[in-house]
Amino acid sequence: MSGFTSLLLNISKEIERGELETMKFCCRDYGIGAKRLEEITGAHELFKELMKRELLGAENKEILVELLEKADRIDLKNQVLSIQGSARVDSHSSVTDDPVANGILKDAHLNEIAEDLGRDWKQLGRKLDIPSSILGNIDEEHRRVREKAVEMMLRWKKRNGNNATGQVLADALIKIGRKDVAETLASACQQDGINIDTSEGRRQGSSVRESSRTESGGVNSMRADLEPKLPTQESKRR
Repeated sequence: MSGFTSLLLNISKEIERGELETMKFCCRDYGIGAKRLEEITGAHELFKELMKRELLGAENKEILVELLEKADRIDLKNQVLSIQGSARVDSHSSVTDDPVANGILKDAHLNEIAEDLGRDWKQLGRKLDIPSSILGNIDEEHRRVREKAVEMMLRWKKRNGNNATGQVLADALIKIGRKDVAETLASACQQDGINIDTSEGRRQGSSVRESSRTESGGVNSMRADLEPKLPTQESKRR
């Protein structure tokens, strides 16, 4: 089996149902009829169809990159772009406990906070912009709340690649009222050299800037509304 075929198989296993539908919809632009698209039930079938039409190949990955981007699977898109020639791809490379770089989390960090997160896992998932369809699948596939929490965070990590940092996760936790869990995460990450800011100053600074912009806009708007109504020197003389 070639490296490219292995890559397609690995990607196929990662594609969710909703993501496949998005990719199929985009394939209408490439001349695949609606009837044929309805018959396709898996990502591997879609890739085979594209290869049959010579739209996809080992030396022609552009369409694959585009479809993965449309499906919001930046992690898989980056995986494709990183492949050189027939290099072998490990389907779990994006979630292994490799040395931390640029603040990217280890799986161990996620396990550390899963128990404390508890039933707030779904609320956190929404705050991390994970599609409702994926959250629903996780809810059905796992019985224990802790398992659901871990799986949700792993999905988030895989979907966001290098953007899945400890600070992003901590900010989301604080926004849903779980600063306690954010601080637990910060403590665990600090041991690996990842610094996470959970201070009030960080949040207040952001809120003050936003409030200042809003108030400034409001004052300017009021001023614009009032100016035509204020008496001018000319009208006073009259």
